[in-house]
Amino acid sequence: MLTDNFVLKDKDGNVLKEKMMVQHLKVFLDERGIGEDDVYYIRSDVSGNEFEVTAKTTQEEWREYADGCLRLLD
Repeated sequence: MLTDNFVLKDKDGNVLKEKMMVQHLKVFLDERGIGEDDVYYIRSDVSGNEFEVTAKTTQEEWREYADGCLRLLD
């Protein structure tokens, strides 16, 4: 079974965390807190898909990104 790796970066390109499940990065950001002006980027190693996260990112957007990356593993 193929697995993915997700890399979380801040707006300056600094790597903050790497996880095999994108949901774990959401938990990390939820615990850290996202300020109104904060911007983070998550990139899938397998698909190359990038996801921009701000304080206004919805649960549905997180779900769509995770589902899209998972489909590419099939």
